[in-house]
Amino acid sequence: MPWDTAPAAAAPTTAAGAAGAVPDAKLGSFLKEIDATEKADSVWTSAIQIERLTKPGSKYLNLNPYEALQIEPDMEPTLLKKHLKKLKILLHPDKNRDNQELAKKAFEAVGEAQRMLEDEAKMSFVHKVLDEAKEKTKFQLAEKRAQAKKTKEVFHDTPAVFNELYSKNSKLLFAEYAKRKEKLETEQADARKKNEEAKAEAFAKRKREKEEEDTWEAGREARIGSWRDFEKKKKKK
Repeated sequence: MPWDTAPAAAAPTTAAGAAGAVPDAKLGSFLKEIDATEKADSVWTSAIQIERLTKPGSKYLNLNPYEALQIEPDMEPTLLKKHLKKLKILLHPDKNRDNQELAKKAFEAVGEAQRMLEDEAKMSFVHKVLDEAKEKTKFQLAEKRAQAKKTKEVFHDTPAVFNELYSKNSKLLFAEYAKRKEKLETEQADARKKNEEAKAEAFAKRKREKEEEDTWEAGREARIGSWRDFEKKKKKK
């Protein structure tokens, strides 16, 4: 018998029941859990995960391993292992033959994020960026609260607001640091190239000078001989 169908011999309904299908507290809670589960499950599809890990800008988003792997920093090792296994199976190129190229890219992004978790130096940097994002978020919200108080406007300072702004700041900071690093690497590469070109030019110059010197020395005896012959002819006259 379906849960929303009353039995034939049911007792007289209450006013609330007669007015329509009004679920009780337990049923309402149950329906919310079902809805949350369905939403969570909808995220765990190959297509959605591949798109998330390979979309434009993902190379910066994936610099945060917690974001890339969709995990919390304090996730238990056992749960983390299961989570990563599930994600890898979902993204494996062999499981996504109709989209193997992007699946491979997403699969590699997960592998890189996992390796980052195991790299103490890299994770130290990650946590510094996240701490900076947290402090920046606190400062911004404090400013908004002060502004709201000044203008007597309503400001909904909730955990959801904090988390949304914190997530945005984290992504921006990771992107900014990555771009700075890329710029520095480009500048260093250009400097190395210019240095190599300068060395090559200096070497070519020395080579030309040496060849000119060798050519001059090679013709020295001939020039001396010609001068001697000339002097002999002068004396005969």
